[in-house]
Amino acid sequence: MQTRLARWSRMGRAELWRRGWWPSGAATAAVSRGGCDAEAERRRPTQRAWRGWLLVGLLLFPLGVYAPAVFHRYGFRDDYAVLREAREESGKVFQFCAAQARPLLGWLQEHSFRLADGIDDLRWLRLTGTLLLGVVTATLFVLLRRAGWAAVEAMLVAALIVVLPSAQLIASWAVAWPLAGAVLLALAAFAWAERGLGRREGRAWALGGAVVLMAASALTYQPSAQFYCVAMVAVAVTRAGRPQETWRWLAGHGVVAGTGLALAFGLMLAVFAAGWLPESKRVAVEADIPGKLAWLAGRPLQNALATIVLNRQGGAPAVGWTALLTGAAIAAGLARRGWRAGWSGVAVAGLAAAGTVVVNLAVADRWPAYRVIFALAAGGVVLLAAALSELGGRRAARGVLAVMLLVGAGLAARQSFGLVAWPQGLELNLLEAGAARIDPALRPSVFVLTPHADEHAAVSRYGDEFGSLTTDSYWAPKEILKHIMRARYPGMPDVNERYRFECGHQLPPGRTYDVVIDLHRVRGYRPAAARER
Repeated sequence: MQTRLARWSRMGRAELWRRGWWPSGAATAAVSRGGCDAEAERRRPTQRAWRGWLLVGLLLFPLGVYAPAVFHRYGFRDDYAVLREAREESGKVFQFCAAQARPLLGWLQEHSFRLADGIDDLRWLRLTGTLLLGVVTATLFVLLRRAGWAAVEAMLVAALIVVLPSAQLIASWAVAWPLAGAVLLALAAFAWAERGLGRREGRAWALGGAVVLMAASALTYQPSAQFYCVAMVAVAVTRAGRPQETWRWLAGHGVVAGTGLALAFGLMLAVFAAGWLPESKRVAVEADIPGKLAWLAGRPLQNALATIVLNRQGGAPAVGWTALLTGAAIAAGLARRGWRAGWSGVAVAGLAAAGTVVVNLAVADRWPAYRVIFALAAGGVVLLAAALSELGGRRAARGVLAVMLLVGAGLAARQSFGLVAWPQGLELNLLEAGAARIDPALRPSVFVLTPHADEHAAVSRYGDEFGSLTTDSYWAPKEILKHIMRARYPGMPDVNERYRFECGHQLPPGRTYDVVIDLHRVRGYRPAAARER
């Protein structure tokens, strides 16, 4: 026994800790620095490899969810118009978007669609948006980790955000791929600002770069620029320190984000005043702020708090109940955190969350679309994750978030395909079948019977986003037919001038046409159970 004790005493505490014979808590204070550093060095390559594979998984996660919709053959309403105008009417797409104070969106759409050779190539633009969503996922994970979030929670939250209904539209619409780029610009602006506010050396360059990135995000798509505040919420719920420092941190980021938005708005006002670009009537500031707040607190907030549950035309009870539960969980979690750690941090997190709707509040538009509440819904997910951890601990929070992610990924895959890709592909197929009867040599008259909005083939519909029709407008069937005829007769440049086109919900009385394409048939493809609603 004495010999064994002597041998242990000669080993030293570092060696005893390495072999598991010394308590780990005491080892932290007792072992030599060299022993700990050696153990850390042995573990570092494995940790680095796991981090790398995790980031790769996050980058590819959206593609795994949205691949069926991405590679399906279809277009969605504006896809067809932008596809033709980018090639035949140079500058039109840019001017249209710039008139709404989104010049970068117009430039990106015009130059990217110019590379597409037809309807089949729209999938590559959808793939671009989906891959950018993967970059958003990885970026959010890194930002959450730097803010002090545990790796599992950071991974679940980042992945959950990119299966929200707003993200489903980015992956499903070819014209929407720049919206993911605008989100990335806003997150990059926050990272630069955080770096500038945290150090004195190079502060001016970092903050100046953050302002420029924020302005670029707003000039691409203003609602996406609000993701700056999503990152603020993620940091605010974990930030520790004196209340004065926290409030200074909030003020610093508020100045950076506000300056970026003001720079973008002022630049476009100057361009409009100089007459360089026409100004859309949609560029207007909200005059009734109380009324706008009441509107935001209605359907937009409900849709955002419903997280992965999609609304439908006329409302869905599940959306209301999910929003109520999410709101109650967030309120209870923040209240407990305020009672336990002080109300200053809770107030800062609440103000940062309010920033996710500042652009929606300022503009005069009142459109309860999912594509404009992406930041609000993402901020809700971050607050929910923090609240669940506060109420039930990390293990419970991870369980709830994991279930939400599994269900949300399944819903995202099903909805992006079943409510967007498949019904739009069906309309395209019906038009192609009708176009097969058009002989340009005969210069026929063509009439397209357009469906009504409620004749959609999808099981449900919400606004002009999910389950809606493309061909219920007067211009979309004409645009689609142009692409179809050009693909059928590639050697005939004037093919679309060799037939007379008309469309409407019904045939004009007393008129006859050589070719009639009936798109009312699209309703017959709707599942019987959904048709009875």
